[in-house]
Amino acid sequence: QVQPYVWAATNLDKEKRRGLELSFKQELSPMWSYDLGYSYIKREATFTGSPMIADSGNLQPNGYRIGVHYKSGAWKANLLGTIGSGLEAQYYNDNSSYNVWDFNLSYDIKKNLTTYFKVNNLTNQEHFEQKTSWGNYYPCTGRFYQVGLTCTF
Repeated sequence: QVQPYVWAATNLDKEKRRGLELSFKQELSPMWSYDLGYSYIKREATFTGSPMIADSGNLQPNGYRIGVHYKSGAWKANLLGTIGSGLEAQYYNDNSSYNVWDFNLSYDIKKNLTTYFKVNNLTNQEHFEQKTSWGNYYPCTGRFYQVGLTCTF
């Protein structure tokens, strides 16, 4: 007979985060606009009683965002970029940065009916989301296409 294993969650480690975020938006014309953003995050943590050290699991110490937007009548299109740099290369297959580009296009068929097309991660860039407790990372999805219809009531 197997004995049940009892597990209790405890807070063993501590974390300190500091950061900065800047954003800029500009409308170039009634049809075109863009936005730019930058964020800096410094994460330090203790690991099971160790002193506070820089956390190698910080997935985006320097983050850059770029968006180009178009709208004309029923049409809307967006190109969005997310760039991460300052990563510890040993954890990212010798890459210290990544860039992911997404594109979406929509058309309002009627007031409450919209069709859309999306491509996430256009360049199929390898990047990671979250560090696991045993030192591995969860990979993000590769290139992804989606076509759909949205109806509001």
